[in-house]
Amino acid sequence: KNILKSINIKEINLKKKEITFSNKKIKYNHIVSTIPLDQLVKITKPNPPTHIKKSSTYLKYRSIVLPYFVIKGQNMFDSETLYFPEKKYMFNRLYFPSSYYKDKKNNNLPKKYLVGLEVTCDFNDKIWKMKKNQLMNTLLQNLNELKIFDKNQVIDFFVHKEKYAYPIYLKDYMYHLNSIKDYYYSNGVMLNGRQGLFLHNNQHHSIEMA
Repeated sequence: KNILKSINIKEINLKKKEITFSNKKIKYNHIVSTIPLDQLVKITKPNPPTHIKKSSTYLKYRSIVLPYFVIKGQNMFDSETLYFPEKKYMFNRLYFPSSYYKDKKNNNLPKKYLVGLEVTCDFNDKIWKMKKNQLMNTLLQNLNELKIFDKNQVIDFFVHKEKYAYPIYLKDYMYHLNSIKDYYYSNGVMLNGRQGLFLHNNQHHSIEMA
């Protein structure tokens, strides 16, 4: 009945129906996994068959860097999301989180809003490893051209990163994916979510699936 958060799962034993984390072990009756499939295969005991291990190496993911600017002033854009397919821009999507909701009770608070960006990359490439200030300055150059906001309006800047963001659909990926899914379903493990199903779905899709 307890919800355990921020734990590092070291092993899932399908035979014993046991999960190991932080030198502790707990039994489970049912398990729903959203763990990226290549990582799930690595922590599964007894070791999955060789062809399952091999199939897991064919499933590749794109990573993502999520920079956020806190801007002084009021957001003048009606759109929630803007897309930038041009190669000259470092990011491919820009969005205004405050546009997803309206809070009429806070009209007297200082005016500021958030601008989020999505920068897709490969894990541990030069973008992933880019220092915070270098990333901010590079983005500001792009944004200055677009006239989204003035750099003098920036109050704060922070970055979030996700290693497993988008599945990459390579040739024959479906064969390898189905092999892994069949193995875990036959062992009583339900897979879900973008990482667990290797599926480019969104949060509301995952909720509906659950």
